[in-house]
This record gives sequence, C-alpha cells and structure tokens, in this order.
Amino acid sequence: PIFAKEVFHGGSREYGWLVSMLAIGSIIGLLSLARAGDVRHKGRYLLGGEIMYVVLVVSFTRMDVFLAALACLATAGLFHSVARAVNTSMFQMGVRPDMRGRGMAAFNMGSGLTPIGTISMTLLVTRFGVQDGVMMSQLICGAGVVLVLLFGRSVRQS
Repeated sequence: PIFAKEVFHGGSREYGWLVSMLAIGSIIGLLSLARAGDVRHKGRYLLGGEIMYVVLVVSFTRMDVFLAALACLATAGLFHSVARAVNTSMFQMGVRPDMRGRGMAAFNMGSGLTPIGTISMTLLVTRFGVQDGVMMSQLICGAGVVLVLLFGRSVRQS
C-alpha cells in the first residue's frame, strides 16, 4: 500500500493493480514453465530468474510512471514464480525419496523466516524512505544470489 500511496499518489485501486500485475506475471510464468515441461539447466533458470527479479524490483523502486511500474511488476512476477517453482523442484529431486517428506518440511520452515526479512526491510524503509529502502533490501538479496552464482557450483551445474 505504501508504494501506491507515497510513490503513485493513489489508494486501494492503485494498490490492487500493483499486486494484480505481480499475480498475472506469476501465472504467465508458471503456465509457461508447465508448458515447457522438464527444462534442462534448472540452476540457470533459478539463478537467472532470481537475478532478473532483483533487477526488476530495483527498477520498480525507481519508477514514477504507474503504467511502466505495472509492466515491471508483471515481468518481475513472471521471473520470480519460475525461479521459486524451479527451486522447489530442484530441492525435491535432490532429496532421497525416503527423506522427501522431512526435507520438504524443513524446506517450508524457511517461510517462517520471512518476518526477519520484513524487520530488516522495515528498518531500511523507515531510515531511507520506501523507494530507497526497498531498493537496498533487494540489493542485499541480489548479493546473496550473486554469492550462490559464484560459489554454488552444484546449483549452477544442475
């Protein structure tokens, strides 16, 4: 809601459009991935998708034209959904079949760490404003992706 209000000087309608475009992009990305079937080089899809997501969200934080921001978010949703789906698929295929249930339980526990990211983003937004705070948060996440790209040989090669 804060982007709709502070950046685009709108309200609930603009916020609805922003989150809807993320969802539309995600649906398009997931349908495209499903149509593609078993893709080769899953690690490239994962890392490429995450890098593109970071670039697009950082770009979004710099925008003040609402229609351009909508297109940017739709595209970000596409890349992020593909990367998340490939990530889950890679994890499931990498775990022994007899341990898959336990592995997925541990994998999904990672979602419980979301509040930690929310706290750090809130601190950044409070200190630097919404656009710069979200941008900095995304750049930190992007640095993590770059580290995996540089040192995560098993991810790159899968």
